[in-house]
Amino acid sequence: MEKPTILLIEPNKAISTQIGSLLTQLSYPYIIINRPNNLELFSLQSISAIVVSIDINPDLIQQIHSINKTPFIFYSSTFNASISQQISKLPSPVYLARALSKDDLYVNIELSLHYHSHSQKKAP
Repeated sequence: MEKPTILLIEPNKAISTQIGSLLTQLSYPYIIINRPNNLELFSLQSISAIVVSIDINPDLIQQIHSINKTPFIFYSSTFNASISQQISKLPSPVYLARALSKDDLYVNIELSLHYHSHSQKKAP
């Protein structure tokens, strides 16, 4: 079975390289976009999940969601009430990872794909 393609949106090239390395170790094909303002929206059809920093502009998330109902996996180094509130305003499906270790990334991707698949089957 072919692994799903992951879109990584991260303006910081050092962080995107680190997360890209984790995705490679997990054998996920991925695309990195370092300039979210230049996002090529037509390429979203082949994307199964999106890994993105919680700091990315919420308008961009809404724009992506309007084209493709792909699950989002947000990452943040901290959890607090404002992050929880910020996440609650974003379109579903949304998952939040505190730190991106290889195991955490794998679990979040697989859970998001699993739940997203089931929610799509239930939709009329």
